Amino acid sequence: ELPELPKGWCWTRLDDIAADEKNAIKAGPFGSSLKKSFYVESGYKIYGQEQVINGDPYIGDYYIDDEKYESLKSCAVKPGDLLISLVGTIGRTLVLPEDIQPGIINPRLIKITLDRNAITPPFLQHYFRAPQVLEIFSRISHGGTMEILNMGTLKSLAYPLPPLAEQQEIVRQIEDAMTAVSGVEGDVTESESALTQLDQSILGCEAAYRDGEPWRQALLAQLRTNRDAATDKPKKKARKKAVRK
Repeated sequence: ELPELPKGWCWTRLDDIAADEKNAIKAGPFGSSLKKSFYVESGYKIYGQEQVINGDPYIGDYYIDDEKYESLKSCAVKPGDLLISLVGTIGRTLVLPEDIQPGIINPRLIKITLDRNAITPPFLQHYFRAPQVLEIFSRISHGGTMEILNMGTLKSLAYPLPPLAEQQEIVRQIEDAMTAVSGVEGDVTESESALTQLDQSILGCEAAYRDGEPWRQALLAQLRTNRDAATDKPKKKARKKAVRK
């Protein structure tokens, strides 16, 4: 029932694109194995939904000591691992960078070490971010008061797999588009700021108008200020130019 894919693509399973190593796909430890009473001020970092949802692996200050880390080493992370949130805000992902602190995932995450010869972590991350995929996660998740994913669900799904070169090009185009969108958002923010200043200027002129005759002088002064700010030219130069003319 799967749709036809472009030439050179194929459908695959998570087990087939994971690295050929022990614990390449691993859920976090059971809650009783990692209680807050085990936390220490420094040591091996605990990665959870806080980092994944915020897209920032450097935040957070939960740690475990050497002894606890050794007992939970099967949940250890490494650079390039893809983390997936399982509870509440499901399907959010984070690719761990090269300079991460050594540590483990908590019970609300799954970590996947991918076969880099088959798939790039950013490609799978962007795939998980697609609205259609998030809708599938929402539909198949289960839970009482919140949505819950599990490893069995993720392993049961089929994933489209392009050749590596196409994966890299898809990622490049997506990230270029995201950069362009960020630029537009910046322009919108600047425009909103300019409109706010204009609103304040109008309100100032209205107040001067209500005060009586001085509103004319206030309006002229405000217009000169707005003109100078828009052209970013000193008034003296403008006057000299006018005299020469």
